[in-house]
Formats: sequence, C-alpha cells, structure tokens
Amino acid sequence: MVSVSHFSVLLLVVLATSVVDAAPKLIHAEVLWRHGTRAPDHLYATSLNKATDFPPGLGELVPQGVLDHIKLGAKLGRRYINDTGLVSPIYIANEIKIISTTSDRTIASAQANFAGFYSKRRHLGPRHSLQCQFTL
Repeated sequence: MVSVSHFSVLLLVVLATSVVDAAPKLIHAEVLWRHGTRAPDHLYATSLNKATDFPPGLGELVPQGVLDHIKLGAKLGRRYINDTGLVSPIYIANEIKIISTTSDRTIASAQANFAGFYSKRRHLGPRHSLQCQFTL
C-alpha cells in the first residue's frame, strides 16, 4: 500500500505567570496537527495501482495514519494529563475542545487522537464511553 501524505504536528503552548505565584504555570495549550497518512487523492492513468488497492478509499486515512494519531494522542495525554495536570484524567467536556474540518480523513484523525489521549485512563466519566471503530 502506498501513501503520499506525511504525518506532521505543530504544537503551540502558551505560558502565563500566575499573580499569586511567581513561577510560570501552564494555563492553556493549543495543539494543531494535520491529518494522518492517507491514500492518494487520485491515480494517474499510468499508475500500476487501482483504486481498490486502497480499501479505505482514495484520499482517506490508512491504518498507519490511525496508528500515528493514536500514538500522538497517547503522548499528548501523558504530557497534558500526567506531566502538567492541565487536563483531568477523567473526561470533562469543558476542558478539551476538538475541531476538525468535515473531511473524513481529518475526522478519523481527530477520533484516533482522542482515543489515544484517553487510552491509558480507566474512566471517562459517568456518561461517556470511548468506543473506537477502527479497522487496523
């Protein structure tokens, strides 16, 4: 299987100094990333591949792209839940906001990332369950 996109991440962290405490304290983080590895958008007439060679479909996230985002989400979970305590280990809706375009590959990337973020957590809260339907 051939993939054309590379996985990339840009992390922007904002640090602010608390009025009470002179030590800098992390109060907000924004994490931006591109969709994971995907199948090509189109095939050239001379291509040896066929559209059926890419089971998720042309332009869609491939299994490696899902795995990349699960791993990234786990790394971000360790950073923002374990290391900094910025996010609670139990999912609280107003602590985290996920925004995606309407493209299937970007939605799948966001879902995989979120699954990885809370993958080591036993409990998401009373009304939430983490259900992932990725075929790897």
